[in-house]
Amino acid sequence: MTLNLPARLERTADEHPDSPALVLGGERLTYAELQDQVQHLAGLMRQDGVKPGDRVALMVPNVLAYPVVFFAAQQLGAVVVPMNPLFKRREIEYYLQDSGASQLWAMTSPDAAEAAEAQGVRLYPLGADGVAPYLEQSPGTVSDISPRELDDDAVILYTPGTTGRPKGAQLTHRNIGTNADTTVETLIMLKQDETILGCLPLFHVFGLTCALMSCVTVGATLSLIPRFDPQQAVQTIEDQKVNLFVGVPTMYGAVLAAAKDRPEALASLRLAVSGG
Repeated sequence: MTLNLPARLERTADEHPDSPALVLGGERLTYAELQDQVQHLAGLMRQDGVKPGDRVALMVPNVLAYPVVFFAAQQLGAVVVPMNPLFKRREIEYYLQDSGASQLWAMTSPDAAEAAEAQGVRLYPLGADGVAPYLEQSPGTVSDISPRELDDDAVILYTPGTTGRPKGAQLTHRNIGTNADTTVETLIMLKQDETILGCLPLFHVFGLTCALMSCVTVGATLSLIPRFDPQQAVQTIEDQKVNLFVGVPTMYGAVLAAAKDRPEALASLRLAVSGG
């Protein structure tokens, strides 16, 4: 039987506390450290009124703060609304209004601030120090996971809106969990001591499921790139000895071109998975 999303992190943190969960340049978090930050941030969120079923909007690139906020909201039984960090005020307002979000966690920007104020949504701006200031404000940890059934909503992911306004697709804990299991077991055969390149945006279902949740499911490492850059991708693969590259077709051509003169930089890769 599959577990809900926060229970997956809890299990992995118990089984592999010292294994690296997230890497970004010279920064890294073990699974024990990730779980500790999640529980402390959940304490602040609970103090500020987040309850099971509430919608928490998350407009953050692929940085260490993203999984911390994501799982803190899940710890309280909230539903996460991932958003593109490049959105402008009109788009942000629409997502907040349509989803009924009560909080917006976003990188500091005038658009996010103006949209949140217009919709009466509490804004939690994130700077270069990530969630650190909010962890200091936390009244304590939330170690218990709010009861959530597998068929309860976990996230609301919006369609591109090419034929009309974007529509929120409600994905349950079962949807995401079983997809992560299938990815691990049949698509990438992910092992606990392996590393996935986290260049797919985590606000998209591909990056969320096949990268973040696959790693959390088995205790593997996600090496993050805030925004895709082929030179940075090649350097990260080489430096972190990345084993799996999960990307879209355009990324492949860019990475191959960037590594043209030093193909040995990609020697650690055992598998590359494309979707698009």
